[in-house]
Amino acid sequence: MAEKNNIFLGGGGAGKPPRPPKGLGKANGGDAPENPAVQAIVARWEQHLRYFYERTDGNGSQFCAVTDPGSPLVELARERGFRHVFENDPDIGGRYSALSFFGLVPAARAAAINLNRALRTAG
Repeated sequence: MAEKNNIFLGGGGAGKPPRPPKGLGKANGGDAPENPAVQAIVARWEQHLRYFYERTDGNGSQFCAVTDPGSPLVELARERGFRHVFENDPDIGGRYSALSFFGLVPAARAAAINLNRALRTAG
């Protein structure tokens, strides 16, 4: 099985996950956009997106994005026709990020969980 790589960027608890959820592979973390390590991760991410986007012959429906409202990724994802853009609630942060789109969407994808059904039956 090919190794999966995921990028976690953010401040505070959101950007410093102790380990990725099972099945998500490597986690690259950072704590601020001006951090050189974060800038290097973003540059690699952009290269990876370009590589895979070209391999799908520009089929944006093969991708989804999880990001903050109004981020440059929102515009890019809409321009390229991503299947879905998850704009996270900006009021959720820190340790609660695991229960936001930033935590739930990748975890649901890795475990092939129907997130709508799981959330309807929770609690």
